[in-house]
Formats: sequence, structure tokens, C-alpha cells
Amino acid sequence: MAEPFLIIWLMDQVNSDNENALHLRTLVANDNLQTYHSWDECIDFITDIKEISMKIYLIISLSSLTEASETLINTAEELSKIDSVYILCSTASFPAISSAADTKIRGIYTDYQSLVNQLLRTMSIERYRYRRFASDDFTVTAMMPLPIVAVTTLQSSSLATNTTTTAKRQEAEFMYSQLARDILVSMESSETEMLEFRRQQYADNEAQLRFIQEFEEYYESCNAIFWYTRDTFLYRLLNKALREQEIDTLYSLRYFIRHLHLQLKDFHSKQLSANTTAENDEIVTVYRGQSIKNEEFERKIRHNLGGFLSVTTFLSTTMVKQLAAVFGGNGSEVDKQSVLFQIDIDQSVNKFPYANISTESVFGEEAGEILFTMGSVFRILSVQSAGTNMWYIHLKLTGEEDEELRNLTEYMKGGLDKFSPEIHLARLLFEMAQYNKAVNYLNIAMQDSQLMEDCIVRVYIYNELGDIYGAIGEGDKSAEYYRKVLEIDLRHLPEHHPALMVAYSIIAVMHKRDGDLEQTLFYYNKMLEISLKHPEETECSDADSDYKNIAVVYKKQKRYSEAMEMCRKALEIQFETLPHNHPSFSTTYQYMSELFAIQKNYEEANQYLQKALEIQKNSLSPDHPDFIKTYKDLCLSYYKLDKFKESLECMKKANELRLKHLPAIKHSNADAANNKFQKRIQEANELLEVIQQREEKSTPADND
Repeated sequence: MAEPFLIIWLMDQVNSDNENALHLRTLVANDNLQTYHSWDECIDFITDIKEISMKIYLIISLSSLTEASETLINTAEELSKIDSVYILCSTASFPAISSAADTKIRGIYTDYQSLVNQLLRTMSIERYRYRRFASDDFTVTAMMPLPIVAVTTLQSSSLATNTTTTAKRQEAEFMYSQLARDILVSMESSETEMLEFRRQQYADNEAQLRFIQEFEEYYESCNAIFWYTRDTFLYRLLNKALREQEIDTLYSLRYFIRHLHLQLKDFHSKQLSANTTAENDEIVTVYRGQSIKNEEFERKIRHNLGGFLSVTTFLSTTMVKQLAAVFGGNGSEVDKQSVLFQIDIDQSVNKFPYANISTESVFGEEAGEILFTMGSVFRILSVQSAGTNMWYIHLKLTGEEDEELRNLTEYMKGGLDKFSPEIHLARLLFEMAQYNKAVNYLNIAMQDSQLMEDCIVRVYIYNELGDIYGAIGEGDKSAEYYRKVLEIDLRHLPEHHPALMVAYSIIAVMHKRDGDLEQTLFYYNKMLEISLKHPEETECSDADSDYKNIAVVYKKQKRYSEAMEMCRKALEIQFETLPHNHPSFSTTYQYMSELFAIQKNYEEANQYLQKALEIQKNSLSPDHPDFIKTYKDLCLSYYKLDKFKESLECMKKANELRLKHLPAIKHSNADAANNKFQKRIQEANELLEVIQQREEKSTPADND
């Protein structure tokens, strides 16, 4: 594989560096080092290079700083093909040159050995980076060995200097990643299970198979950090899976994830204990450099001043600012911003384990590597431009969180605490609308014969499968699992037991499917009576759902005022018992909107749909299928209010989400459905363009 860099050495005419150049040729491939004594010849060579992705490291030897040499350095700064400049000179201080924020100068060295040590480190980093780009596809780009920052914050105001309180929010995706992490870390696994899975994956990759064999022979949990920092599938797979929430990959790596997290936690505790009180009061500053896609940078960093930056991966940083700057790049990529993060660590914040891993890392102690565990949260203190497409971002490790999201996270943790970790994970995946994966983990749970001996477990799993298959349009399978629940003898249980409540709910649903609304009401009212009779039983505190279910039946019976009353009662209970951003609120608001629309109160209907949408944005992932109905209803609502532009935008969003979820949802003719959704999106775009053109024509010309 060709090297991704080229070293060009412009030698001093007075003090020849030929001997050092010969030494450097023994350290790098001969074709990767070019030497020149003439600046003009050097420039001609650089400008003739056609390979766009080739990084050029320029070494300039100077006997002293003169006006001519300063001009030469400034010219090197301006040449876009030059990535980094290293100066070898007996005079180490060039304040006019090295103080610039966006300088390409990576160091001014008085001796050759110091320069070559830094250059070799940079080359090693670039090799890792090149290999990573060659084999992996990134949504957010970073440079090895530092893992990708997966930034998770809500959209903020358009100006960094005028950030509203909404910028202090964290996305719901971060909550789901934390819940998944907690479940995975609690799971038991074995090295054999993990390695067998990887051997199957890398059956045709001799290099990785050799690494797997080495891992099997030498790995111990006490050196998880060392194995993490090596350039192998462990690093690449783990951070990509954490960033993109690839649950199956994370599940297969849970054995290693648990060890890495616990070793980092142990290091953190020991290092703080070893410090004096004065040392623990000090602020430690570390750095992280990487390039970030323009849209992501604009939305989640530049316009989120004062907000949170949350990291779903393990996050590696360095105490060496100059080293981090190498990872950040020089702003030459058009679609990305080069970012250098300064991170201040208040050592009194112990919520997120981090540790100095220099003694364990493959990269040694010179890098001063500080590794943060999954889920660390930082506050964005400042965002400063450092040149074209280059930024200096000041962060602070914080124990603060989005309070509303924290409350919702804690509430959902309680709902996931059922039976086995695989069942916990399946429940979480169901909430995330990853239905097929949820079925997979329920199937894994059902392979545990001892677990399945418990009739309560069987009720829970069969009901969950019935709900999942119902959500993806497979009614027959849904009914099959619901019937399995009803076949289980539950007569020995008290009336308020959750398993009996599940059975009553299934009976009500089946009566509703058959059109028997009176029997449906009978069972929903029975459930409501039990819920209100046993409010102290947390597992029976679903009176809000009972009220909503009754409201749906009343609506079908055209008893609209009674249906609205049931919705209001559901809301009262939700405000008393649920975090105010819980998804259940959005369902209630949607029901109320439908009732207002039936009564032709379109303004009120639209307002409640807006409330539902806001709750969903704060509690669901951005592409959750629940948004489809909300946008579809908003499309109609705006149309009724003669707001055609807003109606078309909602129509477009609804159909984009339908397309995204089409593979998971059963359709009698998927191709026809795909064409229909594509056509609607195209029609919406065409009409929106017409509206925009009319708006532009109707806008008075600026006569000033």
C-alpha cells in the first residue's frame, strides 16, 4: 500500500543537511523523501503533484531567521498542498511566525533528532488514518488513534452569540445509547463467544484471524486498554458501532466492552486516590483534533454555544496540543471543518470515568493519552475561528445534564428492568423502533429453558412479540402470540397482577378487531378499575393508558365529549406520574387533536399536534416511525388552515419516513408503495418550488 504522505526537505545552502537526509532515508521509503537546495525548484515540484489526497510535510533548514527566510515560510503557509511545516534552526523562537492561530508550523527544532522523532510520530498517525479511511466508511470523520466524536445535542438557535435555552438540550438518541450501554455492560458473556463470532466475520482475512488467535492466547481483562489502542478490528468495530448504535455488533463485543469500561473506571479511581488534595483541585487540560462534516459542525457545535456536546463512544484525547493539531487537519477539505478541541477537566466531576492511559497505550507515554468512557458530556464554552474551515473549540467536562432527558432516562430504566438482560435489550429496541432486532433478542431469551419455565416471563415475551408484529403490519403473527398469552393459566394470580392486566388488554384488543366495542369497553373499564384500586402498585399505574384506550372506543362510538374527558383525565395522571417529555404525552395530544378536528376546531387541533411533535422530538430518535402519523396529521391540519407550504413540508417528511421504514413494515406490494411514496415526495418538492417562486415574486424589490 502506498504511503499517504511525502516529505520534502529544503536544505540550507550554508549548512548542508546531507548526512541527516541520508539517515532519514533509512527511516522512510526512498520515494517518500525529496530534497532540494533551491526554493524555486521545490515549489515547481510541489505544484506539479497531482495526487490530491497526498499530505506534504515540508522541512525547512535555516541557519538564522532573515527577511528572505521569513518570506519563504510565509509562501509555504500559502501553498495549499503543504500540510505541515517543520523548521530546523539554531534559533528556536520565531514569535511572529509561530503565534498565528492557523499556522502550518508544527514545530521549530534546534536539533535534528527532536524533529525526526516528531515527524515519525506524525507519519505513524497518518498511516493509521490512511488505513482506516481505506477500509471504513465514516459519517463523522476522525483521525487515528483518537475515536470518533459522536455529537448529540438538539438543534439550537442560528447564532452562537444568541443561543436560546433549547441549545442546552441533548438529543434523545444519546439517552438510548446510554440505556443500551448500561444493559450491555451488565451482560455476562465469554471470550469464546466473542471470538467465534469474529472468526466467522473475518474468515477470509488472514491478518485479522492472526490477531484473533493472538487475542485468544494472551488477552486478560486487566489489559483491555492496551488491546483497545492497537490498530485492529476491536477499535474500528467498537467505536463505529457505538457511534451508529449497531446493537448486534455491540452485543457481540459486550465481553470486551465490559472489561474496557471497568478497567477505565478502576484507573480513574486509583489515579484520583493517588493525587494530593491540591492536585485534585487542579484543572487538567487535554486536546482533541478531528475533522467534522460541515452540517454537523454548524448544527451541533458552532450554533450550540453554551450547550452540551455528548459523546457516545470511548473518547481519546492527548495532553500534547501539537499532536492533537495534527489530527485536526489544516482546513483543506471542502466538506469538513478542521477542529481542535481544548477540554478542561474539573477533577471533582466524577460522573464519567476517564484516565491517563499512557502507560497502557500502544502509543506510549509521549502522547499523554487521556481516555474517557462512553457517554461523557461536555459543555461548549467558546467557538473561535482559527482560519478558513478551521476552528478552536473550548469544552469543559461537566456533571450537568439536560434535566428533562435525565428524568426520562431514569424513568425508562425502571421500565427496562424485567427478567433477563436480553429481554431488557429487546424492550429498548422496541422503543427505538428496531423491531426485527427486538424479535432476535426475544428469540435468544426464549432459548433459556429455565427462564421460560416462568409463566410470567412467557406472558411478557409473547405479548411483546404480539405488539412488535402488530407494529410492522403482521396481524396474523401478532394474533398468534396474543393467543399464546391467553392459553397460559393465570388464575392463581391476584387481580392486579401485571400479567392479568396484559391478558385483559389482549382480550380488549381482540374484541375491538372484531368490532365488538361494548366488550372492548368492558375490559378497558375493568383494567381502569383495577389501576385506580391499586395506585400503590407501580406495575399497575397505567390508568392514563386505560383512559386513552376508552377514549379511542368512545371516538369510534361518536361520543366525542366523553372521549375528550377521558383524554383530559389521562393527561392529569401523566402530569402527576410521568416525566413531562415522555412519549405518552404525544399520544394523548394526538387523540385530542383528532377530536378537535372532528369538531372542525382546526386551530386547536393544530396546536395539540404541535405539542405532540415537540414531545416526540425530545423523546424519540429523529427517524422514529411515530413521526409518520404526526406529520401526516399536520399535513391535513395545515391544509385545513390554508397553510399550504407547511402542509406540503409535512407531507414530504411523512413520506420520507415511510420510505425509510418500508423494508421493516409488511406491504402487499412493497414496490408499489415505494413508487407511491417517491411520487408524493416529488410532487411536494415541485409544489414547494412553485410556492417559493411566487413568494420571491411577491416580495417587493429593494430600492435602496
